[in-house]
Amino acid sequence: MLNELMLLQSVAVVFAAILFLQSGLDKLINYGDNLQYISSVFAKTGFNKISTVLFVLITVMEITTAMWSVFGAVMLLWKGDAEWARRALMMGTATLLCLFAGQRVAKDYAGAAGIVPYILVFLFGMFLLGLPPIHP
Repeated sequence: MLNELMLLQSVAVVFAAILFLQSGLDKLINYGDNLQYISSVFAKTGFNKISTVLFVLITVMEITTAMWSVFGAVMLLWKGDAEWARRALMMGTATLLCLFAGQRVAKDYAGAAGIVPYILVFLFGMFLLGLPPIHP
């Protein structure tokens, strides 16, 4: 049975699905432009030689997080099972931390700061998913 806690929990997971589905698909659809941008961002860093590998890796992480988030939201709302939602938010947090680290290495401090609210949403979602179910 759907309750208020499950609705709050599902918001974080649906948020993750939207965030990473859009971002991952954009990286796939506009692969060349995005790769060129990432290469220019890391041109003056120690990551310049592996920026293509990092770009592919972050794309895979985003698409994987999106799929886990969709599945997690369905399982949470349909069966009341929070395990995949929890895994999705953990994977999403890892993905965001990789993006945050990349922004810091590239010395894009404003971009890195912009990732912090997303991380907080994911951490709060994981907190909510760790709470016991509410039974009427």
